Amino acid sequence: MDWLEKPGHTAMRRLKRPILGTFLVVVLGIGTIGSTTALGQTKLSAAELQRYIDICFKAKDGNENVAACTAALSASDKQLSKPNRAMVLYSRAIGYTKLLQFDPAVVDVTKALALTPQSARHYTLRALLYRKQGKNDLALADFNEAVNKGAKGAGDYADRGRSYFDVGNYEKALADFDTSLRTAPDNAMVHGYRGVTLLRLGRINEAVADLTFQIEKGGNNVIPGDYTHRGFALIELGKPDEAKADFAKAEALATAKIEGTGTPEAYLYVDRAFARALGDNPDGAIADVSRYLSTQAQAADAFQARALAYAAKRNYRDALADFSQAINLDRKKLFILRQRGDVYLAAGQPELAIADYQAQLSQIAGNALAMAGLEKAKQAMAAKLQASTVPPQGNTSPATLGAPPSQAKAELGRRVALVIGNSAYAHVAALPNPKNDAAKVADTLRKIGFAEVTLVEDTDFRSLNRALQDFAGQADGADWAVIYYAGHGIEIANTNYLVPVDARLASDRDVTFEAVPLDRVMAASEGAKGMRLVILDACRNNPFLANMTRKTATRAVSRGLSRVEPDGGTLVVYAAKAGEVALDGSGGNSPFVTALTANLQKPGIEIGKLFRLVRDDVMKATDRKQEPFTYGSLPGEDFVFNPG
Repeated sequence: MDWLEKPGHTAMRRLKRPILGTFLVVVLGIGTIGSTTALGQTKLSAAELQRYIDICFKAKDGNENVAACTAALSASDKQLSKPNRAMVLYSRAIGYTKLLQFDPAVVDVTKALALTPQSARHYTLRALLYRKQGKNDLALADFNEAVNKGAKGAGDYADRGRSYFDVGNYEKALADFDTSLRTAPDNAMVHGYRGVTLLRLGRINEAVADLTFQIEKGGNNVIPGDYTHRGFALIELGKPDEAKADFAKAEALATAKIEGTGTPEAYLYVDRAFARALGDNPDGAIADVSRYLSTQAQAADAFQARALAYAAKRNYRDALADFSQAINLDRKKLFILRQRGDVYLAAGQPELAIADYQAQLSQIAGNALAMAGLEKAKQAMAAKLQASTVPPQGNTSPATLGAPPSQAKAELGRRVALVIGNSAYAHVAALPNPKNDAAKVADTLRKIGFAEVTLVEDTDFRSLNRALQDFAGQADGADWAVIYYAGHGIEIANTNYLVPVDARLASDRDVTFEAVPLDRVMAASEGAKGMRLVILDACRNNPFLANMTRKTATRAVSRGLSRVEPDGGTLVVYAAKAGEVALDGSGGNSPFVTALTANLQKPGIEIGKLFRLVRDDVMKATDRKQEPFTYGSLPGEDFVFNPG
């Protein structure tokens, strides 16, 4: 639950109107007011133009503002200089914003930037508009431009910090909030932003201090989410009674806003649902979420709140369904993986609880409740496996013993997986699906019995190498080691590379230093004693190639990936065969991942046949434009992903 991400919760920072001082007008043909030039522009008198300008900049009503600015913009270029026209466009964008018409507002600010490209203020306004539209990557890019062009006030850093938070870069968000507070240390709202960010980073005591500052000093800007987030933090600190008091305050504040004058903001029902789910009214929470979802688009927060309510009622089936829905939408929601792990443990599925606790700890290292849950889940798993291997009394004949599912999973041994999804590339356009694909693959592997699944997203060069290094240790002695990667890949001089999100690849020579070779990826799995599998959904059409400088004439750079010849006992699967390009997909997942996850859930299929089925499904879905391919060989024994 992240009110920081909800634009309706914290009003857009008050937009500054342009101050023109004396507006210089060059007037031609005063006697022909309203006449049109050959270019379709209108000749206005100086007085008429000034009147439109005054209304454009001073009107409080959005419609009046837009109408006056539009009239002023009809003036000729001789009457309205480029800087002044840009300021009128800026003001009309504010008018559109008042009317909640964000698309034309963005168009106007973009035109203003074309006229005055060095205006930090224009970049700031467009960034705020992009945030309203949910275009977080574009918002962050514009906030960076604004700061680079001189917007270095406390509010500017707070705005950019919010955008870093929106894209999941909590360290940089925290740095910007710190910078903002050094200039304006008493800004309660920024303390609130920083508190939520600290909570995401696992710095619980500091989060409580900042959220308390916001609650005590924020006045009318205090929202239900402030109390709910502090309640979450207090739970993590083992203070449930204090947490319940905060949830009660959150519920009361949300109710007061809902029952106040005017139409309540829809998201207030989700706010109240969290407070009720974690307080003493789970039925009320379920009703609030159902009301929200009846009129609004699906939101991870809503499903998480209702999952907590179902869990409080010990309705684990519906709780797990809602948790999974929330995680599919956004798996980085606060403590959600630990919360689902708690439900898996309570529902008697410790193997899935272990996977969720481990995933939570990969996000927030040292999280006390996740560590405690993981230990309980491991004990429960050991007891479950022991019980499954003890024969019933009076019937010890091996021929009469069945193989229950838990025993079947035990016979598969220890299976580990590293799942990587790179979407938010810093220097080329973002890929929409890799993070979605990675999340779906990770969840599917957990469902079919992989007890240790590590999911990492938007890895830069350092974090990608660290993830591979950590997984190499995890894979040592495992029976299965699986690595799945979705994102950009590149082949140069017959060597394949995975591309981290911070890579620039300005020249072919840079690939060696900024990308990660496939050999290093395969090496991370080589410690496994049974199945070693690398799946690469990385053959997408590569935008780096268009601008890459060739420093070495003998280095060929081609689209797609080149074929590989892995050692015996290792399989490498490409989403598209060597030299071809895979499709990212127009839906929530790529065609390859849609086929892969569907077939993984079919029990009893030997791995060679499974990937042949995946190939057939992808060929059919893409009208034979994409053909997955498997490289490598396996020994004679059967390897089955899903024992059923």
